[in-house]
Order: sequence, then C-alpha cells, then structure tokens
Amino acid sequence: MSITGIAYASGTPTYMDPTLLVEEDVFKLLGVADAPEDKKQKLFDTMMKSINNRIFSRVLDLVDDKDAEELERVLEEDGDIDAFLKARQIDVTSIAAQEALIYKTELVALAAA
Repeated sequence: MSITGIAYASGTPTYMDPTLLVEEDVFKLLGVADAPEDKKQKLFDTMMKSINNRIFSRVLDLVDDKDAEELERVLEEDGDIDAFLKARQIDVTSIAAQEALIYKTELVALAAA
C-alpha cells in the first residue's frame, strides 16, 4: 500500500484515484518506469503524436469549413497559429490538457486490462 492509499500489483494501481492519475508519471502508471530511456522516449513520442492528433481533430470540430481551410493554410505556411486560435476564441491549452488526460486514462485502463 502506498501513502496515497493505492494498492499496487506489478507496479500498476488496482484502482485509479483521479488525483494519482493526474499527478503520477505515465511511465510509472504503465509499469514501464524502469524501461531504457530510448524506449521511454519512443513511447513518449508516440503518445505526443496521438495527443497532438486529438487536439487537431478537436480544433477542426470547432471551426467551419472556411476556417478549416484557413487553418490548413496557416499550418502549411508556418503562420501564426496562436493568432488564428485566439481570433476564434479557441482555448487550445484547455483542449490539450483535456486530451492529454483522456489519453492517459485510456492508456492506464488498457494497461490494467
């Protein structure tokens, strides 16, 4: 039993305290904290790519077709993405936090299954 009250079996919590999910290192939650750094970096890169794809998808859901075309142009030309998002009152920081937490939750659930 850990100080947080989470019982660990094979490095994975037997139930998920929401605070732990937010605060705990994803590698520890997945039981790979002791993996070689290169393998953890590869996993991290994969996770970030997935999260970024989710963020992009959410942003596309929030804009109309015209703005989606404009967003594509801004990205292709390395334009000011922050200005684009701000002009449309899209809080990408909040979206990123939500998507990262959702993804982390899904990973931990899959690892525990």
